[in-house]
Amino acid sequence: MEGCREKSGSGREDFPLPRFFDFPMVGTIPDNIGELSNLEALWLYENALSGSVSKLRSIPTSLMNCTSLWLLTAESNRLTETLPTNIGELRSLEEIYLWGNKLHGNIPNSIGNASKLILIYLGENSFSGSVPYSVGNLRELQDLAVHSNQLTGDLSFISSLASCKNLTRLALSFNAFNSTIPASIGNLSTTLLHLDTRSKGKIPREIGNLSNLIALYLGITELTGPIPTSIGRMEKLQFVGIRYSGLEGSIPNEICHLRHLSDLYLSDNNLVGPIPGCLGDMTSLRTLNLDSNNLTSAVPSNLWNLDSILEVNLSSNALTGHLPLEIGNLKVIIKLGLSNNNFSGAIPSTMGSLQYLMNLSLANNKLQGHIPDTFGSLISMEALDLSGNNLSGEIPKPLEKLSSLQCLNLSFNSLQGPIPSGGTFLNFTIESFLGNNGLCSTFLPEFPVCKNSNLERSKASVLKLILLRYVLPEFLLTVIASIFVWLRCHKRSAAENNTADFWSMLPRADLRFARGMLPPLID
Repeated sequence: MEGCREKSGSGREDFPLPRFFDFPMVGTIPDNIGELSNLEALWLYENALSGSVSKLRSIPTSLMNCTSLWLLTAESNRLTETLPTNIGELRSLEEIYLWGNKLHGNIPNSIGNASKLILIYLGENSFSGSVPYSVGNLRELQDLAVHSNQLTGDLSFISSLASCKNLTRLALSFNAFNSTIPASIGNLSTTLLHLDTRSKGKIPREIGNLSNLIALYLGITELTGPIPTSIGRMEKLQFVGIRYSGLEGSIPNEICHLRHLSDLYLSDNNLVGPIPGCLGDMTSLRTLNLDSNNLTSAVPSNLWNLDSILEVNLSSNALTGHLPLEIGNLKVIIKLGLSNNNFSGAIPSTMGSLQYLMNLSLANNKLQGHIPDTFGSLISMEALDLSGNNLSGEIPKPLEKLSSLQCLNLSFNSLQGPIPSGGTFLNFTIESFLGNNGLCSTFLPEFPVCKNSNLERSKASVLKLILLRYVLPEFLLTVIASIFVWLRCHKRSAAENNTADFWSMLPRADLRFARGMLPPLID
């Protein structure tokens, strides 16, 4: 033990040394700690304590005599066994942090007697049974976090929390509750900001009464039915996460009433129909995850105008249409997932302007044409998947400049020509290029060896130069000369024939006369 040191409590003034203990220790909590009758705060955060809270002698007995204790912090240790059943005797207790241990058993019903409790953090343990109704007696309660345990039973205790008028956070997820969310959830205080739970059945429409809620997480549940349209009344929502559930129906347009919504996660459900066009008007969106549903039709064109969005995942749906040039408007996007759909046409060259893009998947669509050379400007790219399309042409050599590229999949297309051998390409294996019969390589033995394409192009260029500069002019000159000679010969022959015809048509007398015009020869 290093000793005691002064520390400020949560919302409290500094304490004199004898009243505040911070033990950087291992082993067990000292047996005689309960003898500190004036103890107000106990801080045992992130040590390596072990043992049972209820069997460490002084904890279940003498600590209950510390009537001034308002803070108990022993999270992230190795505490086991159960909580003391009389923990409610700590009537001054305001904050209890025991998350991240190995505590099990029931949450004691007596906890409802600690009437000054404001914060209860018992998450990430192995508590079982149900949450006691007595928590509704804690009128000052603000945070109740019992997530990530093995709690069972129903969620009817939620109705008892209606009397907790200062409740701001309720974290119940990652347990084994076997009931639906009760309609009484709409009776919770309008001070509630964070709701995190796991349940079955339908989402009650009364949830829309939580008008000040900022974060709603209903992930990894067995929900059924549609998203209630009453969600549109929760206008202060910034985060909605309803993933890995069984939600049905379409995405309601009322969700677009959430003017402050930053993150929308509706992945892995059974949602159908088109993506609401009004989502493209939600300029507050930073994350849009609608993957692994049954959404159809084309992506609304205005969705590509969300120039502040960071992540879009529409993969594994039945979306159609072309990828527009406007996709280049997503200037700060980091992750873009459009795989496993029915997109067709060419990959727009404007995607090369997405300089912050780190992860791009266009796999398993019906895309055609070449991989744009502009992809060489995707300087932040770490993972690129274009597999399972009908892309043709050569792999652009500018891709060698992507120094951050760690994962590349171009398999099962119709690519041809040499696989680039510079930059990170030397780190990729055959799996990145399978199913492209026209490819060759200088470093992957599974592919045919590429001919020296530069030399071949050089030879072709020289041959072309010789043809254009020497052979073609000589050939044309020869052709022109031949035509000229032929024309002259043809003209002379025609003239002689015409002369002979002229003399033969004259009578003999005329012929003699005509010839007599010439002076007679003198013998």
